[in-house]
Amino acid sequence: MKIRLARELDEEFIKEIHKESKEFIGSFNLFYSWDDYIKRQTKYLFYVIEGKAFMRYGYSKMLKCYVIKEIAVKNEFKGMGYAKALFNHAKKPLYLTCNTDNKKANEFYSRMGMKFKGEKNSKNGKFKMNVWVL
Repeated sequence: MKIRLARELDEEFIKEIHKESKEFIGSFNLFYSWDDYIKRQTKYLFYVIEGKAFMRYGYSKMLKCYVIKEIAVKNEFKGMGYAKALFNHAKKPLYLTCNTDNKKANEFYSRMGMKFKGEKNSKNGKFKMNVWVL
């Protein structure tokens, strides 16, 4: 399965997955994130498995590690190893947060060998987030 950096032509595909998965991947502002990525004004890069999944991640100087912002797979391809492939593509050490009520994703991160480090509030304070590191 080929993982590559997203290109401008991937915009509609990524927006489609985002719309399907919004309740699981959070309410990040895809339009600003995508525009910044296309303009090369962000440290977070979009990676895709064409037609199936995407991941946004990059290096955080503050945390001194790589940070996964989102991993999302089109509904019809869930459970086929695409999220695992994207996760394994990410460089380590790795940090991410996930809504505490997203049981499936939290179980996935645990299976991937990540260690639970506690909880924190989301930036807007509306959600409890689990903190994972590897």
